[in-house]
Amino acid sequence: MRKELLEKVKDVIKRDELDTSCRAQQMVYQRAFIYHLMQKHGYSLTKTGELFNRSHATIINGLNLYNSIKNDLVFLDYVSSYVVEFEDFLYVTPSISKLSKIEEAVLKCQNYFELCQLQERIKNGEFSTKATK
Repeated sequence: MRKELLEKVKDVIKRDELDTSCRAQQMVYQRAFIYHLMQKHGYSLTKTGELFNRSHATIINGLNLYNSIKNDLVFLDYVSSYVVEFEDFLYVTPSISKLSKIEEAVLKCQNYFELCQLQERIKNGEFSTKATK
């Protein structure tokens, strides 16, 4: 799926000329949307920057912009066609093997009762309190 996303992003960048130095608001917002999408799929800032002919610092700024405007109506209007176009890539299900034991347990809960049981297990020390990564 990552490879498919990469090809799709390359096509959109070329088609919409998102790798140019244009600072039009619509293009800035569209770039920020794709930066976020690439980050969600595990692409590095450097790799994303290479695609857009930008530095990793510019990508960080774009991600910060995305986080501050993601619910803005103008932003949503500008990226609405991208939401449709990238629909298959918007939702990323994390790989269970990369998750900690507690994260796995949370994802396996199917209702409120199971979450309450999990809370009790946590209180009883069944999970390590050390950060695992």
